[in-house]
Amino acid sequence: MASDHNVVSSILNTTNIIHNCKESVIKHDSNEHIIYDYDKMMVEGWRKYEKKTNEHFTNEALMALLEQKTHNPSWAAHIKVAWKMKFDQIRKLQKDADNKHIEECINKRAEIIQTNQTCWINSLLNRYKDRIVLDRIIHLDMSTGKEELLTNPKDIKRYSPLQYKDLQKKQKHKFDNIPQE
Repeated sequence: MASDHNVVSSILNTTNIIHNCKESVIKHDSNEHIIYDYDKMMVEGWRKYEKKTNEHFTNEALMALLEQKTHNPSWAAHIKVAWKMKFDQIRKLQKDADNKHIEECINKRAEIIQTNQTCWINSLLNRYKDRIVLDRIIHLDMSTGKEELLTNPKDIKRYSPLQYKDLQKKQKHKFDNIPQE
């Protein structure tokens, strides 16, 4: 993903904030957990909300963490270099995977050329023959006029050519009658 925009990202380490606000410290300070229902908030509720948020924003330890000078001018350049290196690494892995896939397909094609030339020719001509597998067949007995379901493989083998008689007819393609141009 390439962009012509300079993108700056930052990471705020909150481990110290979380560490300092342990449950025991919160209970010790007798801070109560207040759930604010903003739709039904009255003036007194808003005052409590304002007081609570002001306490959080005037917390000296929190302000010291937020005001740290962790992002100096070389930080953005360092992140940009690290991002480019990671992106190049991902691009290389993708290219290697694509090349491996292409090589596998070439080897498979070469193997088909050597071992199964009929399959290779059919593939070149885009002729794909799917097999029809029959495990049951309905047979109409002409003498009794009854239909019966045949599931025995020997019976299926014997009666299936009768089902596909139309497919076995000789085709009248008329290729011999094409006018010469």
